[in-house]
Amino acid sequence: MQTTLLSVGMAAQEKHYLVSLQEGYEDILLSYYPFLIGKAEYMTDYALLRDSVSRLHVKIERTEQGFQITDLNSTNGTWVGEHLLEANETFPLKENDKIRLADLTFWFK
Repeated sequence: MQTTLLSVGMAAQEKHYLVSLQEGYEDILLSYYPFLIGKAEYMTDYALLRDSVSRLHVKIERTEQGFQITDLNSTNGTWVGEHLLEANETFPLKENDKIRLADLTFWFK
């Protein structure tokens, strides 16, 4: 199958978000990959300024197989659905997965 420039451009413009499920927190636009989330503003692509969130909490990547999330040895954990990720574990992400970073919950859209 031949890939056209138009289809590559359209795929590159596809936007994904972590949609916040709690008041006071905005949705997070995943504008490029890998994308780091944590509370250290100087080390991450998006800072969640909350004590329960680790300085470097998670990394979200896009691969040929799809999206994946990696817990970066966070103190208060990362869940995808009911699965608690082990420290440094990488787990596949699908559209509409519920993600919990410490005590903050998001939908992957």
